[in-house]
Amino acid sequence: MNSRTFLWFLGRPTLYPEMFRRLSWSLSHPRTPRSHRESQKRLSAQWCASVAVGREVFLGDLGFRGELGKVSGIHPEIWRRAEQAAADSPILMGGAGEVDLLYHLCLHLRAERVVETGVAYGWSSLAVLLALDRMGQGSLASSDMPYALRRSDAQVGCVVPDALRGRWKLHRRPDRDILPKVLREWPVIDLAHYDSDKSEPGRAFGYDLLWKALRPGGVLISDDIQDNLAFRAFSEAVERKPWVLFSRDGAYVGILRK
Repeated sequence: MNSRTFLWFLGRPTLYPEMFRRLSWSLSHPRTPRSHRESQKRLSAQWCASVAVGREVFLGDLGFRGELGKVSGIHPEIWRRAEQAAADSPILMGGAGEVDLLYHLCLHLRAERVVETGVAYGWSSLAVLLALDRMGQGSLASSDMPYALRRSDAQVGCVVPDALRGRWKLHRRPDRDILPKVLREWPVIDLAHYDSDKSEPGRAFGYDLLWKALRPGGVLISDDIQDNLAFRAFSEAVERKPWVLFSRDGAYVGILRK
C-alpha cells in the first residue's frame, strides 16, 4: 500500500478493517512476481478458451425456455435514462457486462434473494432489480467498496433509479466485512454474482461463502475469470463442471449450478 492510498483510508474510518488487512497482508506476504501473475493469467485464459461453450449450450443445459432478450429492449426508457446517468458521471467505471444473462437468470430461477459483489455504476444491480420488479418479489444485497483515490463514492450505483431501490440494500464496505453479515441474515440465496476482488484470495473467500449459501439449483456467476485460476480451482474443489462463456474483449464469465 502506497502513502496516498494509506491517507485515503485514514479519511474513511469504516474502512479501517480493510486497511489493516491490506497492511498485514503486505507485511506477511512477499509481492508475487509480475512474471508469475502473467503466467497464471495466460494459463487461465487458455483454460477458459479450451472449455468455453456457446450461450445456447448453457441455456439448454439450464432448461431455459424462450429467447435471451436484451434488457435495453425490454425496458428501453429506464435503460436510456441509465445510460445518460453513466454518461454524466465524472468518474469512469466499468461497463454493463452480462446484464442480459443476469436478468434472465433471475427470471428463470424465480429468484427471491440475490447477492452481488461489486457494483460500480450499478449495471448488474439494475438488471437484477428490473427482473425482481417484473416478478413482484425478492431483494438484492450488494457490496461495493469505493475505488481508492478516485472519489467515486457518490457514483456507485448511479444508474439505478429511485423507483427500484426499495428492493436493494447497498453495503459500501469490502466483501470480507459485509458478506458474512449478509449471509447470516440470508442463510439461503438463489443467485450470486461475483464481480469484486479479482485476486485469488479474494475470489476464494467470496466463492466459498456464496456457494455455501446457495440453495440446490442456485447459480453462482463470476466475471473476468480469465484473470487467474481461482474459478477453475473452486470448480474442482466443489466437484461441479462449470459453464464458461466468452464475454467480451478476451474476458470470460464462469457459471456454476449447485
